[in-house]
Amino acid sequence: MFYVQLGIILIYYVAALLFLVTEYLSPHLSHTQRIGFGLLLIAYASFRSVMFYQKYLSRNRFQ
Repeated sequence: MFYVQLGIILIYYVAALLFLVTEYLSPHLSHTQRIGFGLLLIAYASFRSVMFYQKYLSRNRFQ
């Protein structure tokens, strides 16, 4: 289960990086909207990783 959660978090980071890379190729959104959405994806991935590490460490601290 540890590696499944880690893989999900890595998928969030990869999606955010791909979005930031391809935002220069898609002209239908404004520049600030695309940057903001990419940063929002990175912030969400960071939040998920922090919550996951807190849960995992609290579960395995006493073993």
